[in-house]
Amino acid sequence: MYQSVLLAADGSENSFRAAVELMHFIGEKTKVTVLNVTEIEHSKDEVLHGLKPANLDSITTLFDESNVDYNVVIERGIPEETVIKYANSRDYDIITLGSRGLNSLQEIMMGSLSRKVVKKSEIPVLIVK
Repeated sequence: MYQSVLLAADGSENSFRAAVELMHFIGEKTKVTVLNVTEIEHSKDEVLHGLKPANLDSITTLFDESNVDYNVVIERGIPEETVIKYANSRDYDIITLGSRGLNSLQEIMMGSLSRKVVKKSEIPVLIVK
């Protein structure tokens, strides 16, 4: 069982599926950090229009109902860089995130968050489809 887990979550169905899958690998002593990264260009809109960061209610409800010890951290930045920097600067056992499901051409042209995290992470990464 993992003791300290970083769940990178953007409020999407994919990140919820990652949270559900994570439930198979944690115990009652596991601490989960749910990291949401708001992209820099979107954070200005949030401040100007009073918008909230990504809706993580489905994940927090799942964790509450399952008595998971978790905390939510909101960071601003470029998602892949922020997730990697955050994970590598702390003592986590694993990073868990959902795949975005990009098609092959998009993945080659743009790269994906999960691919970049796997490449630069210093700890294991679990990617959930």
